[in-house]
Amino acid sequence: MERDRDGAPIGVHTSLVLALVALGAGFFVRILRWWWMLRALEPELRLHRCVRPFLVSIAVNNTVPLRAGDLVRAFGFADTLRSPPMRVIGTLVIERVLDMFVLLAFFFVGLHGSPLEHFPGLRDHRRGPRHAVPHGNPDPILVPNQLERLF
Repeated sequence: MERDRDGAPIGVHTSLVLALVALGAGFFVRILRWWWMLRALEPELRLHRCVRPFLVSIAVNNTVPLRAGDLVRAFGFADTLRSPPMRVIGTLVIERVLDMFVLLAFFFVGLHGSPLEHFPGLRDHRRGPRHAVPHGNPDPILVPNQLERLF
């Protein structure tokens, strides 16, 4: 394996740079999303005013338990954001719900693409009689083995 003058493998620096770019892009998209939510209620709010509260809340969330960074974002930066704390907390709740939907979407896309052999506790069952399903092609239902006797 080829190494640079510091002794590190050549591809390590490229991977690190790509990871930092991806991290920065992710933060930028999340800041932009939060700014759009806040702008719905405060149209004069500028994007740059959302950057510092967001990044500080991420740092506090990574160092202090119980999502304390969210409280810092809501109460500590109310003047910077020109919004009352409860409005900011409302946007944080919406952010969490959106994040949950994205995670669930990734989960179900991954589950859909995985063969049933990877899940030994599940069996493939069919819904209802063939004539009840359009085109006679029923979708599989995944049922744990323990519930099999109920079906």
